[in-house]
Amino acid sequence: LQESAGVRYYLVRELRGGRPADKAGLKVGDRVIACNGAVLSSVASEREAKRLCQVHVGQTLKLGIRRGGSPLELSIIAEPRPGL
Repeated sequence: LQESAGVRYYLVRELRGGRPADKAGLKVGDRVIACNGAVLSSVASEREAKRLCQVHVGQTLKLGIRRGGSPLELSIIAEPRPGL
């Protein structure tokens, strides 16, 4: 969880091809600023941010992101993690 100018966000540093985030259109460099409608700037800790962004297999995670200064919303459907 990073912060810049009072805005907390997760910076997408890498993606795995064919996984849910990649399929939904998330890109390296995107800044995730909200999960399921909850703005990450409102959380007090990394743990709380992770809790907001957690979903179970088959559920949809709605992400508010900033890409190149423009706001976007992406929906990611959680899939089982390989090897688990």
